[in-house]
Amino acid sequence: MAGVVQEDVKKTGLSRRAFIQGSALVAASLALQGCSNTNMQTTTETDPITEGEWISAACWSHCGGKCLLKAYVVDGIVMRLKSDDTHEDSPGNMLRKACARGRSRRMDLYGPTRLKYPMKRKSWKPGGGENSQGHLRGLDEWQRISWEEALDTIAEEITRIVDTYGNRALLGSTGGTPNWKEGSFRTDEALYSGAMYIAENETVQHDDDLCIGCQNCMNKCPYDVPQWLADKEITAKCDMCIHLWSSDEQPACIEACPQRVLEWGSFEELRARHPEAVIDLPILPDSSQTGPSTLIAPRAVALDPDFCQKII
Repeated sequence: MAGVVQEDVKKTGLSRRAFIQGSALVAASLALQGCSNTNMQTTTETDPITEGEWISAACWSHCGGKCLLKAYVVDGIVMRLKSDDTHEDSPGNMLRKACARGRSRRMDLYGPTRLKYPMKRKSWKPGGGENSQGHLRGLDEWQRISWEEALDTIAEEITRIVDTYGNRALLGSTGGTPNWKEGSFRTDEALYSGAMYIAENETVQHDDDLCIGCQNCMNKCPYDVPQWLADKEITAKCDMCIHLWSSDEQPACIEACPQRVLEWGSFEELRARHPEAVIDLPILPDSSQTGPSTLIAPRAVALDPDFCQKII
C-alpha cells in the first residue's frame, strides 16, 4: 500500500512537505466534525463536578514521604488529587509537590482492575516446601477465597514459620521510612530477629548474639531504653543484672542507691507493699500501649497533667 501511495504522489507532482500538510488539514477537519454541538457534553449547574470541594488528605502511597495532598471530593468520591497549596511556596516553607505516583492513588479505590477480595494461587497449599508449588508461580491460575480463610491461613503460616525457623525468618516492612513510635510497643511485634525477648520474670532481655543491628528496638521503644553500641554495631540495654539472680542477689542499682528508693521483686509483691504506687504518669507513655512491669510512687507534682521534664 505504501508503494502505491508513493507512486501516486510522484504522478501528481506533490512534494513530501505538501503531502504531510494536506494530511494534517484532513485530520483537523475530521476532528472538527466530531466536535459539533450535537456530540458535545456540556457542563450544567446540576453536573456533580461543580458541586465538590477540595479537602486536605495525606498521600497513601506508603513511600515514607507522607506528603500532604488536596483531594477534590464529590459526594464522598475522590475525583482528583493535586499537590498541597495551603500556603505560599517559599524557600523557608517549601511546598512538597505531589509525584505522579501520589496523584494516581485514587485508582487504588476506584480502579476497575483493583483487588476487591482475597485470592490465592489455585495449586498453592499451606505447609511450605512442595506444597507451595513454587514452579507454578507466574503460570498458575488465581482463585477467590473468603476473608476467614485468608486470615486463618496467614495466621497459621506465620505461626508455622516462627515455630520452624524462628523470628528471624520473618521480615516486616512499613513500605517506606519506619516510624515505629506511632504504634504500641510490643517486643513480639516489633523485633523480628529475636534478640529482644521477655524473660520468665517478665523483664525484657537482649541477646547480643542474635542482634542484627537493625535498631528497630531503639526506634520503637517509647522509653528510649535501648542504646546503640557503635563499636559492636549492635544495640544493648540494662539486663537487670541477670547474672545475680541465681544467687538471690539484688540488681546493682538497687544495692547502690543511697536513698533506698528502688525495690526489686515480683509485680504482685511490690503492689501489695505499695498500694499507692501507679504505673501511669502524664509524662510517660500510656501503659495500655506499653504494658510496663514497673511501679512508681510519685510525688504530687508528677501527677500534674502540666508537669513536664526539665533538663538541668
